[in-house]
Amino acid sequence: KESQALSGMVGEFLAFARPVSISTQSLDLVELVQFVVRDIRSVRPGNYELILKTCATAAVSCDPVLMRQVFLNLLINAIEATEEAETAGSKIEMNVDILRDVVRVEVSDNGNGIPSHLLPKIFLPFFTTKAHGTGLGLSLVQKIVLAHNGRIEAQSTQSKGTRMIMTLPQLN
Repeated sequence: KESQALSGMVGEFLAFARPVSISTQSLDLVELVQFVVRDIRSVRPGNYELILKTCATAAVSCDPVLMRQVFLNLLINAIEATEEAETAGSKIEMNVDILRDVVRVEVSDNGNGIPSHLLPKIFLPFFTTKAHGTGLGLSLVQKIVLAHNGRIEAQSTQSKGTRMIMTLPQLN
């Protein structure tokens, strides 16, 4: 178990250190999100409810492997936030929608939230509030999203939860 943890940590360091090389293709982001949600439900079972709401289709140009990593990181963070909160009714919502010329993906949880003074630091490399975290997950997420000409931001209210909002250019 420790070997796997160390291997994962080394993998995160290497992924963050190297430049993001993307190999884009046209794909339906809704299908990718549905695939990731199925994966996360089987790989990370727990005492949480994961609700997925999507539009019918959302065409984007992206690297499916890197974007899958983004969604996995965001969902794992949300799951860990609800586990940390230890409240009954742990809930995670993932929404995919189209707003004008962008595809908007939101991942929200009802965990403890992020204190307002720490919110500006969450995308900084090596910043973490987790006892066993590397502080590279959200930095890597931001790096990948920016490489896809997208944006990501966080909104959080302490004791109520966090919402991660990502936008990517929509293909016409």
